[in-house]
Amino acid sequence: MGKTFLAKVVAKQAKANFVHVKGPELLRQMIGQSEAKLRDLFDRARESAPCVLFFDEIDALAGARGTESASGTQLLTQFLTELDGMEELKGVVVLGATNRPDLLDPALLRPGRFDRILYVPPPDRPARAALFQHELRAKPLEPAVDFGRLADLTEAYSSADLATLCNQAALAAAKEALATGQPQAITMRRLEEQIQRTPSSLTPAALAHYEELRAQFQR
Repeated sequence: MGKTFLAKVVAKQAKANFVHVKGPELLRQMIGQSEAKLRDLFDRARESAPCVLFFDEIDALAGARGTESASGTQLLTQFLTELDGMEELKGVVVLGATNRPDLLDPALLRPGRFDRILYVPPPDRPARAALFQHELRAKPLEPAVDFGRLADLTEAYSSADLATLCNQAALAAAKEALATGQPQAITMRRLEEQIQRTPSSLTPAALAHYEELRAQFQR
């Protein structure tokens, strides 16, 4: 959720339309259909300009050629053609997100394609509190839930970790409601218990690795 949320914020601030696609979704297409779908996405973005076209898990589309992460030369070539192509991307901003920049094909990172590479660290305390509010906004929530306290308990958690915590707490409340026949709210106690059962996916070693990648790729 975090990457998509940030991309949506960029689009909103720019007063632009927003087109979102997950890289792996294109790979589920039959041979030739992935390239056609990619062309359609860029055409849609041009027609919707001003537009932010956001590729989540972009490494699925642009893995380095000759490696296990390669998605296919034709698909990568089509992607590069759309970025460089004869039809100008006027009014279109292309964003990509990945947690494995080391797997990307070097051609994708050449100037004129993705000119800026930024590292997005794990959310800080205010961001975690805001993410909890965002994830729980449409769920049956006990008024006494303390978002600041939840943020304190989840240092070094990723935005995806926080989304999982909230979804699991909501699922537990729904199961209890089915068992008792009574509506159940998501309580502070339920959220704290879920945090205790769910450690952060970002280990110190993983964070150190991302810092190394930041030094290598950020520009």
